[in-house]
Amino acid sequence: MTEMEKMQAGEWFSPNDEELVRDRARARHLTHRLNVALKDKDATYLATLRELCPRVEAMIRAPFHCDYGYNISIGKGS
Repeated sequence: MTEMEKMQAGEWFSPNDEELVRDRARARHLTHRLNVALKDKDATYLATLRELCPRVEAMIRAPFHCDYGYNISIGKGS
């Protein structure tokens, strides 16, 4: 079982795993882009938010911070 699978299953995991370190760096880059460069560009902002959080069906306004993004889920109408 990978460290990501352990994390997603709610088990103890090592946050120092190379894959999780890469995922956090990716999320940090995308959240910085959302919060600084795209905060007033709705269409591009929404596309970047979907890249970071594919299961989010809502608009989240800056400032937004997360560790990974892919484990966040928000349904329509939220």
